[in-house]
Amino acid sequence: MNVYERGVANFVAFEKDAARITPYQWAKEMLTVTAGLIEDVGAAYVRTARRILR
Repeated sequence: MNVYERGVANFVAFEKDAARITPYQWAKEMLTVTAGLIEDVGAAYVRTARRILR
C-alpha cells in the first residue's frame, strides 16, 4: 500500500507541477482538477484497503 500511495503522490505532484508551468489557463485548470481528483480517489482507496487488510 505504501508503494501505491507514494506512486499516487508522485503522479499528483507531477500534475501540479505541470499545471504551474503551463501557459494555458484551460490546461492549468484541467491539470489542477485532475490532480485533486486523483489525490482524493487515491486517498480513499488507500484508506479502504488498509481497513480491509487489518
